[in-house]
Amino acid sequence: MKIKNIRTILSSIILCTLFSYFSGCDFLVDNSSTSVSGKIYYFDHIPVPNVKVSVQNQFVYTSNDGGFAFDGISSPYDLIISDSLNPAAAVYKGLSNRNITIPYNSYTPNNINGGITVHLPKEIVQSNLRGKIVFTDGNYINSYDDFTSPYSTVFLQVPVISNSVTGKLIALIYKTDSAQNIISYENYGESPDIRITRSLIDYSFDSAFYP
Repeated sequence: MKIKNIRTILSSIILCTLFSYFSGCDFLVDNSSTSVSGKIYYFDHIPVPNVKVSVQNQFVYTSNDGGFAFDGISSPYDLIISDSLNPAAAVYKGLSNRNITIPYNSYTPNNINGGITVHLPKEIVQSNLRGKIVFTDGNYINSYDDFTSPYSTVFLQVPVISNSVTGKLIALIYKTDSAQNIISYENYGESPDIRITRSLIDYSFDSAFYP
């Protein structure tokens, strides 16, 4: 009787082994797990703090730099991002990456923005010119708007990280033909470093803007 039981067990193991070779076997499922980490950001790589990230039966809230981390995650996994406005604002299915960076553009909070009103010299206003006004921190923060004479004022909305951001204003002025194609570059202006907070400021290019 014991021999028969042993043979039965051996037969089952052999069958399971053969079956797993072709299609898998419950006895041989890979239950290995790993750590998963990443960051969530808005446009221009602004980190998203304090949103809920769920993976399998775990959840965490992102830190001030938008980071999150999990241990004991089996792959593939589904990742769900939720906030106070939407319990499933973003869902990513079948992921296998151990480290991921996720853009999160379901909404943009107004309280992260600052504003700068840019005033251009009268010489530009009196000319039939066009151009772009750009604010850049030389890294992730880049905001711009178009300028068309006779208007001499341009307003830029600037995303602000950690309560302030420092960068430069750049003005590039050019002429266009009737099809709005650029035919010549006329002037270039660059400000010194400007610190922008979550408020409104003014900046004026003076006549030295012109060569």
